[in-house]
Amino acid sequence: MARERKFVFKIVVIGDGAVGKTSLIARFAEKTFQAEYKPTLGTNIVIKELKLDNNNIKLLLWDIAGQAKWRDVRHLYYKGAQGCILVFDVTRPGTFDSIPSWQKDLVKFSGDIPRILLANKVDLSDIRKITTEQAQVSAKDLNAAYFETSAKDGTQVNDAFAKISSLILNKV
Repeated sequence: MARERKFVFKIVVIGDGAVGKTSLIARFAEKTFQAEYKPTLGTNIVIKELKLDNNNIKLLLWDIAGQAKWRDVRHLYYKGAQGCILVFDVTRPGTFDSIPSWQKDLVKFSGDIPRILLANKVDLSDIRKITTEQAQVSAKDLNAAYFETSAKDGTQVNDAFAKISSLILNKV
């Protein structure tokens, strides 16, 4: 039998304000959803342990504030990140359009680390503005795995966090 291995991975979760970063982390780590929006101030760190294959992984999920007023200090939180989750809101095209800027900033301060792109709020299909095809093209350009998620109903949330963990694990 293979020996169990233990890892600690720092993952930054980034994207514009109100795209659902905090809600995605809460859904994954605590199985909860809070409908009321409360902006993250600076950063919030959530720890979640998971088992992947024969590995015990402790994820340090850094929820980075998306509001413009935090732009000048965000890079301080990127240091030491081993993976990244880029998030946009499928109902707000501006949040999708800003993803390349987030990616550029990330690479500048963290290098070419594993990343995934999440199209969040897919439960709001009646007001969706960004198509799956548009997002898949962007994910390919970013060299990122792609998932369509809903923090509200849990759609693909666990799969997305398992994927980023797996991508990081494959690099260690």
